[in-house]
Amino acid sequence: MELIGLKDLEYVKTRWEGGTSTQLLILPVNASYAQRNFQIRISKATIKGGESNFTLLPGIKRNLVLLEGAVLLSLKGKGKRLMLPGDEMNFSGNQEISSLGKATDFNVMMQGKGRASTQLLNLAKEESVSVDMSTAGQLVFFHVHMGSVKIKVGTKTILLGSNQSFYIPKFTAQTAIELYANKASTIVLAEVLMELS
Repeated sequence: MELIGLKDLEYVKTRWEGGTSTQLLILPVNASYAQRNFQIRISKATIKGGESNFTLLPGIKRNLVLLEGAVLLSLKGKGKRLMLPGDEMNFSGNQEISSLGKATDFNVMMQGKGRASTQLLNLAKEESVSVDMSTAGQLVFFHVHMGSVKIKVGTKTILLGSNQSFYIPKFTAQTAIELYANKASTIVLAEVLMELS
């Protein structure tokens, strides 16, 4: 099983109406967010406060989890939703959304068939947790928002510090992934089930 590490220097940082966006991963690797020719894009964004509008992305499925802060989302025709750290939302890129508040969020964008889910894990210093993985064939992505974490996948171990990531392009075994926090840490786990071309 291939484990691919990513560091801050490899990320692509841009500005959007409401703050900044940091692209952590785009697949295929030669794809462009600006040209919308990606299959999967994973990013982290800041919402600077005040009122702003999400970028409209027709034909793209989105999954979002809040990492820190609080934000009130107004979804045109679907009411309002207050999001707090750990809250997850799936929505269409066609959905008109305005936000009010200051926060940091984690995003998965997809084109084509498939689905994504994310979860936020907060570990105390020296705390460990086992994450059961049961779906072979999916892309698995870990991002350490803050802290330092040792992650064991089968016989392989990877150490991640703040703002570092790694991913498994195609999870091949039904196994648990072990996480151990060297210090208090906030980690995001994303699972994306779709066929990559």
